[in-house]
Order: sequence, then C-alpha cells, then structure tokens
Amino acid sequence: MSKDNIQQELHSAFSNHQAGNLTRAAELYRDVLKSDPDNTHALHYLGVIEAGAGNFKSAKSLMARSLSGQPTNIPYLENYATSLCQTGD
Repeated sequence: MSKDNIQQELHSAFSNHQAGNLTRAAELYRDVLKSDPDNTHALHYLGVIEAGAGNFKSAKSLMARSLSGQPTNIPYLENYATSLCQTGD
C-alpha cells in the first residue's frame, strides 16, 4: 500500500471510529498496520478500541508500541496510563 493509500485508509478508520463504527475502524487500522507495522496512530487507536472492548492485554501492547514512536505524545500517554490503571498495573 502506498503512503497516500495508507493516509486515506487511516482517515477512513478515524472517520469510522468517530462515528462509532468500531468494528470497521479496527479492520481499517489493522489494514494500515499490515502495510505500515509501526504506524503510531493506527497502533494507538486500535489499542483504544481494544481497551474499550475489555481486551486490555492487547490494548496495552498496542499503545506501548505506539509510544515507542511518539514518546512525548501526551494524549497517547494519558490513554496508556488509563489502560494501565484499569488493569491495576
């Protein structure tokens, strides 16, 4: 997938996520990650969806990976900390 296609797919995922179509958004985030496994946005927002579904192990892993690429992204850190708190970590 080209860089432009990745951006389009990511935009579509964001739109679906904001509209509450979480299953479709998760599919699109996963598609982005197939082509760009280190895409910090796809990793983070897929982690947010996983946390919302109660899949905290997956959520924490995805969010931690997203932070390796953007360690100073405060909203990402806050979401990660929330996931850690929810699991007592």
